[in-house]
Order: sequence, then C-alpha cells, then structure tokens
Amino acid sequence: MALSAVVLSSKNPAKDLLASGEKRLSAFQHQVLSALCQVPPGKATTYKLLADYIGCKSCQAVGQALRRNPYAPTVPCHRVVAHSGAVGGFGGTRCGAKIDAKMKLLRQEGVLMDDNGHIDTNCIYKFETNA
Repeated sequence: MALSAVVLSSKNPAKDLLASGEKRLSAFQHQVLSALCQVPPGKATTYKLLADYIGCKSCQAVGQALRRNPYAPTVPCHRVVAHSGAVGGFGGTRCGAKIDAKMKLLRQEGVLMDDNGHIDTNCIYKFETNA
C-alpha cells in the first residue's frame, strides 16, 4: 500500500504526519518532533524544556532538529521559544520576516506575548514527566 493511501485516524495531524514516514528523519529528529507534538495550540515550550523532556543536554541540538523540520508548520516548531521567554530563532534566523511570521503564528494560536515578543509565562507548556 502506498504511503499516500494510508488513512490515519489520530486527532493530532502532526502526529499523523510523523507516523506516515513520508520524510526521512534521524532518530533524534523524530524524538524531538514527536515530543513537540504534545505542545497544544495556544501554548509554547522552550528549547530547554523540550531538551530536558527528551533527555538531551543540548538545547542547540534541539534547535537544529527543529530548524530541519520538514513538516512545518503542521509539526509546530514555531511553538518553541527561548528559555528567557523571547521568541528565539525561526527558519535559521533570529530577526526579520521569519521571526515576524513566527510571532504571527503564535498569536494566531492564542499565545500571549508583549510588544517585544516575550511569551506570557502562563502560555509556557511544561511537559508531564513520570519522575
């Protein structure tokens, strides 16, 4: 059966897209993007919280996996921000039109932020752990 013919039934289109196997991902990319699928619209998480959740000591490595997200924006890498609450990077840059687009996506999803692009702490998603 061709991948395009696979019918997926999850209520999370991002998880469905990852499960489709349509794009080739490293195991690390898959781990990062799978965890990211837990962050709901209206929330953002930080590179550090995401790295800690998956057991990675490098926020930069997480950022690089997100930068190479072939499923954006369905797998919502725009929902990851700097630990300080600043918007952080997007599409390989830290300023300009891509950052404006990230802020617009976040606002459209209901994430609250100030005029400087700092996320309201109530909008930060913290992963549940079994620890």
